Amino acid sequence: MSYRTEYSKEEWATLLHAPYYAGMYVQYADVHHLDQRRERHAMVAEATLWEIPDEAKELIRPLYADIGKFREDNENLPGYDEETDPKDHRDAALDHLREVMGILAAKATAEEQAAVREWLMDVAQKTAEASKESPLGILGKRVSDQEQTALDELKEALGTSE
Repeated sequence: MSYRTEYSKEEWATLLHAPYYAGMYVQYADVHHLDQRRERHAMVAEATLWEIPDEAKELIRPLYADIGKFREDNENLPGYDEETDPKDHRDAALDHLREVMGILAAKATAEEQAAVREWLMDVAQKTAEASKESPLGILGKRVSDQEQTALDELKEALGTSE
């Protein structure tokens, strides 16, 4: 097991922001202004609702505690900036998530790495499912083709084969 004390302040901040980058990557794959609020809310909520497996509790519980600081601050989530092109956000998100997996590869157990991958994919999936893909968010598919592509790309970046 790895513990918070094993990570530098910068590494911990990188891990802390990971669920937001996972959700943002999917959210910006198919931008509809009516959907964004629902998707952002789902992403923020899901970041600390996932059931942590026993083998990852020493790593993820402290992350949950620190993530709680962002839950009410939807406008200033890590990685969000109104002036930046969504494509740039998405590129930065993938880079950030690859960095997360590199940090974990160096310090976390295989079980913890797998748990974090599953957690990040859960956040991304719930973000994608937060709103139906139609002009009013009433009809349409739950996950758009662009969002599904983003989910597949995210799996690859995180090293998930499922």
